[in-house]
Amino acid sequence: MRNLINALVVAALPLALVACTADEGGTEPDPRATSESAAPAGPSSAVPSEPAGAVPTATDDEPSPPVGTPDFGVEPQRNAEFPAPSLAGEDLYAAAGVRVAAHQGYDRLVIDFAGSGTPAWAVEYVDAATVPEGEEVIDVGGEHTLRITMQDVSSPENHGQDDLSGPLPVGDAQLVRDVFSTGSFETVKTVYVGVDEEVPFRTFTLTDPSRLVVDVAVPQ
Repeated sequence: MRNLINALVVAALPLALVACTADEGGTEPDPRATSESAAPAGPSSAVPSEPAGAVPTATDDEPSPPVGTPDFGVEPQRNAEFPAPSLAGEDLYAAAGVRVAAHQGYDRLVIDFAGSGTPAWAVEYVDAATVPEGEEVIDVGGEHTLRITMQDVSSPENHGQDDLSGPLPVGDAQLVRDVFSTGSFETVKTVYVGVDEEVPFRTFTLTDPSRLVVDVAVPQ
C-alpha cells in the first residue's frame, strides 16, 4: 500500500510544477510577435516635394555672374572703362573665340580672350548692323540686333588664332538666330547678335580664362 501511495505522489509532482510556473511567470511571448516588433522600419515611400516657386540653380559648369552684376534689362550696358583711351599696339587684347549655348532661361554668348584681362565694352540694341569702317549694312538674321563693341582688341590672326570675322555658329541657342563678328578696325572689334525679340540681356566678365559674357533672356 505504501508503495502505491509513493507512486501516486511521484506522478503528481510534474503537474504541480507546471501549474506553479504558469502562476508565477505568465505566458511565454510569441516568437513571431517579438520578431515583428523588433524589425526596423523601412524607408518612407513619400517623395519630398519641391517648395512652391523654387527656381532651378545653375549647374557647376555654368558660372554665375559676379556679385554686383546688373540685372537683365533692355537699356544699353557698358563697363566703367568704356570708352577707354587707346592702348599701345603690344598691349592690345586678343580675341580667341566666340561661342553660343543655351541655358535654362537664357542664351549665353561668350567671347574668349587670350591672356589676362578684358577690354572696355558696351552692349546695346541698334537699328542695323554695319561694318566699323563705313555705313555698309551687314545682313544679320533675327528681328532685332544687339551690338557688342570692344575697344583695344587686335585681330586674332595676329596672335596665331583663327580669324573670327564673318558669321559664326549659334549652337543650340533658343532665341539667338545669328552671330556676326567684324574684323578689328582701329583696334575696335564688333560682334552683332540677331534675336527674334527685343528681350532683356545682361553683360559681365569672367576670369580664368578671361571672357566677356552676354546672357540673352528667353521668354518663358
